[in-house]
Amino acid sequence: MTLRPIFIALLSLCFFQQVVFAADEGDKVSVNNLLDKGKVCEYLSFKWQSKAVWWDFKDPIEIKPGSKLHIRYSLKGGDVLGVQLVRAGQDENQEGFMRVKTEAGGVDQTLDILLSDQMSIRRISFQIGMNAYGVPLNSSLNTSIEVQSVELSKDTSDKTSQENGKLIESQDVPVRTYYQ
Repeated sequence: MTLRPIFIALLSLCFFQQVVFAADEGDKVSVNNLLDKGKVCEYLSFKWQSKAVWWDFKDPIEIKPGSKLHIRYSLKGGDVLGVQLVRAGQDENQEGFMRVKTEAGGVDQTLDILLSDQMSIRRISFQIGMNAYGVPLNSSLNTSIEVQSVELSKDTSDKTSQENGKLIESQDVPVRTYYQ
């Protein structure tokens, strides 16, 4: 009997997680963390060379035009991150809205995504494997991610964009944006 199917099944299980962070004296703990409202799940496929961590929301998150997602994370063993927003009613097998950032690896990273469309989001997914929905991420199945927080706010920066999903950075970094 092979343990591989059992291993894959265990990695694909969804479980509830109460997100608790040990805060050092200088750390800010998010009180508006969207992840606290969701159910965390993980996926790993050797066949498709894909790996993801996501949060499902029983009550979809309503996003208004001009909103910004502020994501705090640590990415180890890889350098590419795909952030996917799955809309309410969207088919599971469709890529939908996904933005891919290169040079995303490291500890205590931040990523801001400006959203110009109104959306009702039922899942936020972080794609970290070799590919996601046929989009090559050129990462590794050994990549791991810890997402500290995802906050939704009205964009108050001077930077504006008419392009839906523009990645906003404090520094210029190469960004690959894929549209379906």
